[in-house]
Amino acid sequence: MRPKYFTVAEADALVPRLKYLFNRLALARRRILVRQPQIQGVLAKVHLNSGSREASEMVRDFEIIESIAKEINGMGVSLKGIDKGLVDFLHRRDGRDVYLCWMYGEDHVTYWHDLETGFKGRQALE
Repeated sequence: MRPKYFTVAEADALVPRLKYLFNRLALARRRILVRQPQIQGVLAKVHLNSGSREASEMVRDFEIIESIAKEINGMGVSLKGIDKGLVDFLHRRDGRDVYLCWMYGEDHVTYWHDLETGFKGRQALE
């Protein structure tokens, strides 16, 4: 499968959907973190317990996260970090491959970085 290249406008057009998906991801992640202490006890007793409501809900949240990650990757972008909401879009800039870089909370795609530098090498598009 050939990699998908994005223009800035194409990447920017995906931002509203990405915001929605990362909102859902953040909610599922928060529910998992809140339940984590409760689940520790359930897991410790798993040989005696056939399951619990908390464990079932946590499994559903993990399934939500997995489904959303698949949807994001299915857009042709690279999901670089669920916690921070980092997404890279392959892009041609000055005749070379780079990534347009977007992070959850940003209204538009306004940064790019070299393929090798990652988030630390972010630069403004101008």
